[in-house]
Amino acid sequence: MKASRTITPLFVFSLAMAMILAVSFADAKKPGGGGGHGGGGQQACDGQPIEAHQASYSSSCNADMWIQIEDSTTVCDVICWLTTNQRDCPTRVYWIGGKVVVDPSAPNGFRFDPATVRVAEVTEEGSQTSICQIASNPTYYANAGRNWWISANLDQYQPL
Repeated sequence: MKASRTITPLFVFSLAMAMILAVSFADAKKPGGGGGHGGGGQQACDGQPIEAHQASYSSSCNADMWIQIEDSTTVCDVICWLTTNQRDCPTRVYWIGGKVVVDPSAPNGFRFDPATVRVAEVTEEGSQTSICQIASNPTYYANAGRNWWISANLDQYQPL
């Protein structure tokens, strides 16, 4: 009889601790929860315009560029991708693109129209290109009247 009086409170305590841990873990997995790498979780996103840095993995042209983003959903997708465990983000940011604008003052001779920039996990193959390809003939890409997608190698962002 004495053993059951000792085991029952321990069982109740253990069950309560397991429930607390389960709730804490579930909250950490939610966007904006305590999850993510670096211990910081997802940074708050107010949807204000940003510019994201596209890192270069090519030596054939100056493939680094800053891409301005105005769409609030796209802004939050990029911030999530760069600041959390990417599996917790609503969109997998494998592609970034928009309408090309010829801009001779830009390092590659073009930029994306900030109002049209979006990110995606999958895009149509006929619209996939690279910074180097667009830089070789920005007028062609600007006059095509559609969005062009480059592989998203984003490594940082900053507010505009």
